[in-house]
This record gives sequence, structure tokens and C-alpha cells, in this order.
Amino acid sequence: MRTLTCDPKAEIIGQTMLSFIDNVQSDDIQPYLVKHDLTVIHPQEWYPLQRYLNLLNDMAAGTNLSESLVAIGMAITRTIIVPPELENASLGDMLMGWDALYQFQHRNADVGYVKIEKLSDTH
Repeated sequence: MRTLTCDPKAEIIGQTMLSFIDNVQSDDIQPYLVKHDLTVIHPQEWYPLQRYLNLLNDMAAGTNLSESLVAIGMAITRTIIVPPELENASLGDMLMGWDALYQFQHRNADVGYVKIEKLSDTH
């Protein structure tokens, strides 16, 4: 199984991590939060990204991963911090700005990128 890792300096904003606490699968995710001492997440604090990835690595080895990831993904739509230029964006503009959203949640290191390509007006 692949293990997720990152630059030790990389951080993620707590606001985004709240999606692990506030989602429809939170009861299944709770033991992982306890193990990684993430039962209390402060929205404005920055956390080591590796800590977040360790949580995901443990979840990947457990059960109900797909359901938990879908629940977290749905919750992220409520918790993610949106850069000012995307606050009133259309769905298409939001999707095209996905990398900006991703970068906005992280700091202090290269965390990769999300490449989005519009193939046509209908794709």
C-alpha cells in the first residue's frame, strides 16, 4: 500500500481539517482522530500536513475508506477556505480554480498541484 508523505515543513489550515470532524461518517473516523490527537481542531491554526497524511494513511488501512472519503469530501465544501477571487465563482470557474483552492489551504512547502484542463464547453 502506498504511504502518503510530504515535506516536513508543509502545513494545512485547521478550517479544512474540520471536515474530518463534521461529516456523516464522523463516528467511523473518530478513532483515527483520537489516535492522531486531532479531536479538537482550531480553524485558524496551522497543522503539520504530515499529521493529516498519517491520519489518511491509517484510514486507508481500515474499513469504510470510500464512504469516509466521500463524507469528508462533501464536508470540505462547507469548511474549505475560498480565496477572494473565487468567493462568488460559478461552478465552472470554481473547478478551473481548483489548484488555487488547494494551494490556499497549505503553506510553507511545495504540496504539488491540481492540473485542470477544459476540453470544450461541454467537457
